[in-house]
Amino acid sequence: ALHLAPSGKQQDQLEDFETEFEEQTEPYSDRLKRLLTASLYAFRAHSEYIAYLFVILDVILNGSILSLVYAFLLFTWGLLSIPWPSRKFWLTMIFYTMVVLVVKYAFQFYDIPYWADHFEEDSGLYPPRIIGILFRSNFFANVVWDLLLLISLLFHRGLLKESGLWRDTHSEKLTSNFFVQIWYDVKRFVTRLVNPDITLGAADYYVVMVFFDILCFLTIIFGFSSFGIGIEGQSVETVANFFQTNNIPVSFVILLLAQFISMLIDRAIYLRHSLWGKFVFHLLLLVLWHVWLFFVLPSDNITRKPFTDNIAAQCIYFFKACYFIVSALQIVAGYPTRILGYFLGSNDSTISGLSFQVYRAIPLLSELREGMDWMFTDTTLSILHWLRVQEIYAQVYLVKVRRKREEDDKRNLGTPQPWWLKLLLGGLLLLVLVLLIWGPLLVISIGNLSNQPNPPVGVGINLRLNGFQSLVEMTVEQQSITTLSPDEYEKFRRDFIGTPVFPVFNNEFRRGDFHRVLFRGTSTSLWTISPPARLSLITELESVNATNSSVTLEFSWSISRTPSTGLASETVSGSIPRRLRSSDVPTILEFIEVLEDPSLNQTVNLPNLYPLIILAPATGKSRNFSELSQFLSNEDLSSNVSCNAVLNIPENSANDTITEWWGLFQNSSHVFDRSTDAPTALELIIYSESIALPLFSSVAAIGIIGLYVSVVLVISSLIRGFISALPSQVLVDEIWNADPLLNLCSDIFLVRENKDFEMEEILAGKLLSIFRSSDKVVSLTEDSKLKQD
Repeated sequence: ALHLAPSGKQQDQLEDFETEFEEQTEPYSDRLKRLLTASLYAFRAHSEYIAYLFVILDVILNGSILSLVYAFLLFTWGLLSIPWPSRKFWLTMIFYTMVVLVVKYAFQFYDIPYWADHFEEDSGLYPPRIIGILFRSNFFANVVWDLLLLISLLFHRGLLKESGLWRDTHSEKLTSNFFVQIWYDVKRFVTRLVNPDITLGAADYYVVMVFFDILCFLTIIFGFSSFGIGIEGQSVETVANFFQTNNIPVSFVILLLAQFISMLIDRAIYLRHSLWGKFVFHLLLLVLWHVWLFFVLPSDNITRKPFTDNIAAQCIYFFKACYFIVSALQIVAGYPTRILGYFLGSNDSTISGLSFQVYRAIPLLSELREGMDWMFTDTTLSILHWLRVQEIYAQVYLVKVRRKREEDDKRNLGTPQPWWLKLLLGGLLLLVLVLLIWGPLLVISIGNLSNQPNPPVGVGINLRLNGFQSLVEMTVEQQSITTLSPDEYEKFRRDFIGTPVFPVFNNEFRRGDFHRVLFRGTSTSLWTISPPARLSLITELESVNATNSSVTLEFSWSISRTPSTGLASETVSGSIPRRLRSSDVPTILEFIEVLEDPSLNQTVNLPNLYPLIILAPATGKSRNFSELSQFLSNEDLSSNVSCNAVLNIPENSANDTITEWWGLFQNSSHVFDRSTDAPTALELIIYSESIALPLFSSVAAIGIIGLYVSVVLVISSLIRGFISALPSQVLVDEIWNADPLLNLCSDIFLVRENKDFEMEEILAGKLLSIFRSSDKVVSLTEDSKLKQD
């Protein structure tokens, strides 16, 4: 191959190119070194923020009056100085830090016995702790944050000296009186601070302040038990019960309301561009928050916990300290002239559009903002015209975001929709509609399958004759109440074989819901009826045949349970009243004989006294479970239980003492084997309805019809309304070029801020006039490229 040597001129050009290439690529050869160098310069340029951070950490971790002085010096002097904190401020901070170190060191050797004798050391307001002179065995741990603060202050002072910024700013001395001079300096400081003509350049920090306010709001919500609202030691689950039981503490609501109102006031000041209002509000919040967190909250009446041991209080103070820093920067910088735009609508990216839609979807938030903006902003528009303009801007902005996304997709004319998009959106819509149709039935059925037993813990029965004192009162508890065993349940189930209820019995009923109750038969209370009442009862019984009247024999019961949800009743009761007429003469005569001469030990036969199977529903009245008992296939069993009643008297009773009690014994067949020690015990089968789990209890309370009416119909109406409104939204949603309308809205905002109210009204009228005519909207927003195509 033949190689030609370059000429001298070409050689020089080649060497120059190589030198230039090396110079351009050399900075990229050591990026880590450049990054560290840039970080070092940034650290040196903003070293004051390191000192601010150590001030906040010192206040949080010491929580004393000595450390609070740092915060007040920083938030009321240092951060509010124009253009930056003065040399006098830094010297004051350094000198005060040294004083704090000396004071803490001195009190390591001397303790005041008065405090230990008159105050409890574990109190949140124990004087040595709240002052900051509490004795600790490890002195370094007591002053470590003060030392770090002092180091950061000295380091910053060194950087200021190195930069030539450590200079005296001599103020004009008007008088030799020290206090008068101080008053003059403070007055000049405040006047200079709130003068809109003397600022560092308008800046908008409102969004950052709102961000820290929201963090404080969330801290109050999720840590409210640390602010003395809950009971000490409560778990998160117990605190959540406040909302489940609708038992919201008043102090919790007041605390949230106070934070919310402070955010509204801050917004009002922001809209009015009032530096005076912002300065006063800044000082007021500064005092209130420090007093509440450091003196009120730790008191014995609220938490009795020092600030340094309250993590939630420390978190909220950190967020609030960041808020105070940004608030001070806002005061120093001054408010910008143009503030009525949307922060989330600053660009047309997809993320900004989604964020803007989320903001508008939050209930009443956008309406609250628009109401406050109209209230605190000078304008000629009425509230309705204001809302129309803002709504037009919001809708047109979303259209612009959508058009920008379509341009980025670069979809050609006639291109079908991609299959994955149809599968994703169409499948999601189909799934939602199917769940709306079948979801309630599915939820109810799953809830029934997951129901938990609700066994009775106590059962009582009562037998009363014609309203007189109860003949029999019996009560049993868990030892006499048993859930059917597998063998007992199988035997009970076989009694329904071949009956229409047998398929339902197999599918719907569970063994854990059937309970057997045995009563020993003897009343637990004496029958202490008075002689006149006894004679009256005998007379009423004797008059049944003579007057063809009747008397009432009522058997009642009550069932107690301990349900796990408030939607089920703890106690349900029921009764079976029976009329004794002339056809029941044998029973009536037996009652008369017993009442006239109890010593005869006469037995009263009471056929079909009470139902064998009783239904105990989750709520409502208990009753005879006739749907089940009437299909008993066992010939020995009846749907009702027959009994014998006996009036007992003691063998050796004094003549002047009447002691009687009734006994009630079953003489019909038992469902299960008779008890060997009490063969005539009363047997009662209770079907206690199971209850839904807490997750499904509210759904079960609404019911299937209520669920369809309250959920399915409402959501379907919303979907139908959304689809029906689509044709009417074509005029705005199909705008091709949204910039002319957005520019017109921006012009309205601009002239309003510049106090040109006549032009504001003209432009707003023009905007509304455009939307009154579809032709104007189309002609103004039609894309020129599309028109050519």
